[in-house]
Amino acid sequence: VEITIMNSMGDMVTKLIDAPQETGKYNLTFNPSTYGLSTGVYYCRMLVQGENSDYTEAIRVVYMK
Repeated sequence: VEITIMNSMGDMVTKLIDAPQETGKYNLTFNPSTYGLSTGVYYCRMLVQGENSDYTEAIRVVYMK
């Protein structure tokens, strides 16, 4: 599983997770101020690589101070 945060230009800001995960539900807390991010629109992308297929999902995140 790979979870990355990207800016509105599509540049990766940080990679939050890049490790194998067991099937299940997980919680993840992301504090943008830790990375010195300014107010704006960011995207959180999750990539899951399986044996037979890959799954990608991205959500838009608005950060307001």
